[in-house]
Amino acid sequence: MNSFPWWGSVFLAIGSYCGLKYGTPYILAPDSPLSGLIPLFAPLCAMGLLLLAGKQLYDNDGGQKNSPSEGSDSLETDKDE
Repeated sequence: MNSFPWWGSVFLAIGSYCGLKYGTPYILAPDSPLSGLIPLFAPLCAMGLLLLAGKQLYDNDGGQKNSPSEGSDSLETDKDE
């Protein structure tokens, strides 16, 4: 089974933030106590999904690692020359 792609979590975070922040005041009655409380949780929900996206991005890197023959990122130079 394929895992959910990391960018899907980013889109889900955007959708959940917009839905909780701007959508719930239109759905709930204005005199409802939840109409003012639920939009406050929009950033928390988005942060959780963005953290999940970051985890998925680094977990699903495909095992691509630089081999020594492909070059090195170190600043060491040959001192024999």
